[in-house]
Amino acid sequence: MALWQFEFEVVPSERVHHRTEIAESEFDDAGWWSDRQPPNDFVQQLAALLTPTKSWTAKLLWFGEENGDRFDVWMENGLMHSFRVRINCQKPNPSVLDGLLRIASEWSCSFIESRYLKVLPLDRPGFINAIAMSPSNRFMENPTLWLPRLAAEVKERERRKMSDKGGVSNP
Repeated sequence: MALWQFEFEVVPSERVHHRTEIAESEFDDAGWWSDRQPPNDFVQQLAALLTPTKSWTAKLLWFGEENGDRFDVWMENGLMHSFRVRINCQKPNPSVLDGLLRIASEWSCSFIESRYLKVLPLDRPGFINAIAMSPSNRFMENPTLWLPRLAAEVKERERRKMSDKGGVSNP
């Protein structure tokens, strides 16, 4: 993922239960789509928003561009396992954003921001504001300020993972 991409997971709303954030331990192993699936024509709906692209495995459906707007849909035994979205903060595409909000409404889904595991608002102004206030977008506005912050954040996340696993990490 590029620094200018805002990343979030699309999940069934009933799995979120009106929460504003998700615990990291739950997020990583949630199996979000294990209880239900999107509509049968979900591939066509996604392809109407971003062009399908060949991926390295049949289990991964790609739409869009690697460093631009992108959908990654992992499939297991013909069923959706996960649906990750990357929005290009360099050049946000209003039709993709509106299409994702429409999908959220029609599929009864929520969006969980991948960096801080916050549940995103699904109204257009709130969703656009969440993207605008994200580190990915703010990095685009001021890379000199945000690059060290993002690097420190990654280092702290790695330190926490090591300590959670009982490993030793350097301070």
